[in-house]
Amino acid sequence: MAYDPAMNGGELLLFGGYNGTSYYNDTWAWNGSTWSQVGNTGDTSCTTTCTNSPSDRDGASMAYDSANGGQLVLFGGYNGAYDNDTWTWNGTTWAQLSPATSPSARYGASMAYDPVNSGQLVLFGGINNSAVLNDTWTWNDNTNTWAQLSPTTSPAARFYASMAYDPANGGQLVLFGGRNNGTTYYSDTWDWNGATWGQLAPTSSPSARYILTSSYDVATAQMVLFGGLNGSTSYNDTWIMGAPSVTGVNPVSGPTAGSVAVIISGTGFAGVSAVNFGTTAATSFVPTSSISITAISPAGAAGTVDVTVTDSAGTSPDTGADQFTFSNSTWYQATPATAPSVRFGSAEAYDPATGQTILFGGYNNATYDNDTWDWNGANWVQLSPATSPSGREFASMAYDPAMNGGELLLFGGTSTGYYNDTWAWNGSTWSQVGNAGDLTCTATCTSSPSARFGASMAYDSANGGQLVLFG
Repeated sequence: MAYDPAMNGGELLLFGGYNGTSYYNDTWAWNGSTWSQVGNTGDTSCTTTCTNSPSDRDGASMAYDSANGGQLVLFGGYNGAYDNDTWTWNGTTWAQLSPATSPSARYGASMAYDPVNSGQLVLFGGINNSAVLNDTWTWNDNTNTWAQLSPTTSPAARFYASMAYDPANGGQLVLFGGRNNGTTYYSDTWDWNGATWGQLAPTSSPSARYILTSSYDVATAQMVLFGGLNGSTSYNDTWIMGAPSVTGVNPVSGPTAGSVAVIISGTGFAGVSAVNFGTTAATSFVPTSSISITAISPAGAAGTVDVTVTDSAGTSPDTGADQFTFSNSTWYQATPATAPSVRFGSAEAYDPATGQTILFGGYNNATYDNDTWDWNGANWVQLSPATSPSGREFASMAYDPAMNGGELLLFGGTSTGYYNDTWAWNGSTWSQVGNAGDLTCTATCTSSPSARFGASMAYDSANGGQLVLFG
């Protein structure tokens, strides 16, 4: 099976095969939703006796040759005898060619088009009745001839290895696996640079196997390998080589200030060197597995960007599932590493003088808290003031810019009783404030509003500015 871009705007073509009892020579096309039998008149209902096609066989090598207008080329195969004939498919018709020189008869050879290094089809290995092969040949579409090459290094002799062109890794043919005629199965990976073969050393590989499939997926920028056989063990595992792919992000949005922990899901996360939100690098990232990364979002302008992952094989392509939206108009759940204990009725306010978001106190149905916390955009940080108000809930707190250059003011609240004391936060500690006689009181401060909780308090900037408390 091979892809023919010239056939009806691009279709996959399948030819021949074997079902355990019969060899086939029918031709089928896949249009993205269904199969249809194709060929000359009389060849659209046959299975083994298609008169205008190559003879019935299995294990033939077939690939699309983009040179000179482009056509599919089929070579060799087996149907009780080994073939070494060469055929081309022009979109509607098979035609047999008669090259002056051809590779020896064989089946199970690997063949793929090399657009960068030679602009020719490359055929490697296979098996016939006398040997397992490791010779390398190219097909010249200008002259319709085969030429044997003499690379300084070659993979060991094998048949039914997978081979496909990988444009993402420098533009080379990649060959994997195969079998010697005995009990030797291969799990090595090789690439063809146009002159010789070179063995690669990936950090992980599929297990040894043959009769597997591989192809390059342009949409994900990955080589995809599936299945195969080793002895009596058949496989249905899927392996990828190439640029990583992002299949999801969670959460899908966060504030323009950044600092959100984002879980990136995908494939091929090995040796990750960069994670970007649009054109901006993540503040930090930690790959947790080959399919998951935790990244901290950077600051970004409002809008939607693609999250990309980069490793030595390239950068993940845009998938639509990789999008993250910077927005200040939606809620998202933050995942701080540290946080105050469970509670309700805390007081919280922003202190522009110190750049702190301060949280104080609260109640957890058992204990009234008097701890002080600061939110830094990603985590809560517990502070250690020298002095603090007593534990309480439902205190009122607001920022007063006129007080000592700007301080937070906290008033009242409740625990086992009601409070009317007043406290100020200067960025590092609390201090009780008020008229003389109000600096040690808690519930009987004589120059303050009466003891209470749940009062509303805010700063009024008009007419010189003052804090206003109600109710």
